[in-house]
Amino acid sequence: MAAAAPKVEKHFVLVHGACHGAWSWYKLKPRLESAGHRVTALDLAASGINMKAIQDVHTLYEYTEPLLEFLASLPPNEKVVLVGHSLGGLNLALAMDKYPGKVAVGVFMAAFMPDTRHKPSYVLDQVERKKRKKVKQVAKTISSLLAKTTEFSPLSLVPTSSAVNSANSWNPVKVFRYETAGAS
Repeated sequence: MAAAAPKVEKHFVLVHGACHGAWSWYKLKPRLESAGHRVTALDLAASGINMKAIQDVHTLYEYTEPLLEFLASLPPNEKVVLVGHSLGGLNLALAMDKYPGKVAVGVFMAAFMPDTRHKPSYVLDQVERKKRKKVKQVAKTISSLLAKTTEFSPLSLVPTSSAVNSANSWNPVKVFRYETAGAS
């Protein structure tokens, strides 16, 4: 019978989410350790028992410094499994970008998973850009319809029974549709 392969111990580094600390891993840490793994649960800046005042943390980099310092202190050949939850995903992305040779894998556990090539607001900026584009398209469509409607005048925009919703407020889109429905 062949000998069983030796169990490979992994080093897990647990990164908490916003408004938490290393304590938030109190259930997972002992389970990983009992399975034979090394586990480090860090407190990010101004979190948990880290004594830095939140007023002194001005950037994501400063908030992530405890994790970055930890990774910098690892021996050259050691790689860790980074696990981040919630906002901790941003910290993981920054650490993985800065120390790619020290991270075997990043686990984004219900965490933000950013694109480190763009600014942090990139996704929100794209959503806003698409909203502005859609508004412009709707305005262009309305302008086009108005140009085709010969009977339209500002006086035709009066509330009708189909244009008043249950809250008794006027809906100009319904009024417009009602007034131009017969126009071709």
